[in-house]
Amino acid sequence: MKHRSIDRLKVKYNSLEIYRKTGFFKMKKHFTANIFPLTTYSMALIRSAILKEQNILTTNKKKFLHSLNRGSSIMLVHFYSWLNRHLWGVFYQSLWHNKAVYPLYFVSMTKICPKCKVSHLRKNGIDRWVQKYRCMECGHMFRGKIRSCKSDVKNEELFHKYSVRKQTLAELSKDNKVSIRTIHRRLTIEFKKEIERNMKLRLNPNLSKYSSSVLILDATFFWKKGSLTQWWILVAQDGITGDILASKHIFQETLEDYRILLRTMKQEWYPKPHFAVIDGRNGVEWVIRDFYDIPVQICQSHKIATIDRYLLKHPRIESYRELKRIAHDMTRTDKVTFIWWLEKFKKQYIKDFEIRELDTKTLRYRYVHPRLLHAYKSLLRDIDRLFVSISFIDIIEKNINTSNRIECEFSHMKPKVKLHRWLSKERRLSLALSLLWRDSKSE
Repeated sequence: MKHRSIDRLKVKYNSLEIYRKTGFFKMKKHFTANIFPLTTYSMALIRSAILKEQNILTTNKKKFLHSLNRGSSIMLVHFYSWLNRHLWGVFYQSLWHNKAVYPLYFVSMTKICPKCKVSHLRKNGIDRWVQKYRCMECGHMFRGKIRSCKSDVKNEELFHKYSVRKQTLAELSKDNKVSIRTIHRRLTIEFKKEIERNMKLRLNPNLSKYSSSVLILDATFFWKKGSLTQWWILVAQDGITGDILASKHIFQETLEDYRILLRTMKQEWYPKPHFAVIDGRNGVEWVIRDFYDIPVQICQSHKIATIDRYLLKHPRIESYRELKRIAHDMTRTDKVTFIWWLEKFKKQYIKDFEIRELDTKTLRYRYVHPRLLHAYKSLLRDIDRLFVSISFIDIIEKNINTSNRIECEFSHMKPKVKLHRWLSKERRLSLALSLLWRDSKSE
């Protein structure tokens, strides 16, 4: 096979006159180029490497570099990878079949001064993660270019680092070597996608597969409770697997929001669960029974917190302390034993229940310990709904008597949202719901 003729072409690139040989390589546009010819000794080294079937990079790297013209420098990785891919057959043909040695010109990847076109440069510090240079001939100072990360990091990965790994815009900018403005622009694209998904009622795509489940319903609020900027998130969770079944953005926790959520879940063929767990809000139990004829379990942790509010944190009265101890032992006992403890408590402290005194302002008799009465009546009123999960232990092999699983999701979500300040309300909501669905692994 006869080797094609090689012509020198004079091209102008970045105001610099360079020489290129056709058939050897393609010019990369983002490189500032200088050309240096190889000496005869360098060609001889390449020829010997071809004869011995050895790699030039491993055998003759030092000799090859010393044989180059003075002042030239190359990026070895780029040059040798290009040499192995494109020029091996060309060398073989030119050196042995035609028995001729042609001078090879290669591109130097060094930077040059944009003013005097000289490569005699020195690094002059770093500004915003961008290398600065100083020309030693004319004294001109200029900045290098930031490498783009479009092909390295996707927008979804950036959003994951921003939300889940709690990295700030400055940290993402430093790691990916792009400006903060670029990171903000790319995150805005992902925020728009998440807002479209989360602003409406969001359902689990595999909702019909949860044939044997325990439904947990709960809502959490952001910002100060009762403020104008307050907003809520209503969530339905499977108590066995921990997957999020549905979520809805609400402005206030009402029974109508619960009704809309359950109606949509039933329309999407959500099967009948064994029982439901709620925090004890009035009216939610009857909303659940309108759609699913199932028993309702009141969260025992919420009930204990209610009793603690009645009896104070550190009560001084003995009867208060005793009833508080009985309430805290609720999770470790059954219904029959708990009722026996309450009856025994009332017989022992019957005087604290009946004692009254005259109010001088209203001239009426009132109870001396009203907090004790409210706490005791609250336990008696919900006694049938506090131990529903015990009857289903044989079926689900778990005693799901609290909504702690969904509260745990809320506790992990809120600090991550609070970390990123000065976000708009929509973006905070979108970030919270995306974290909720990502952590649950329900997608």
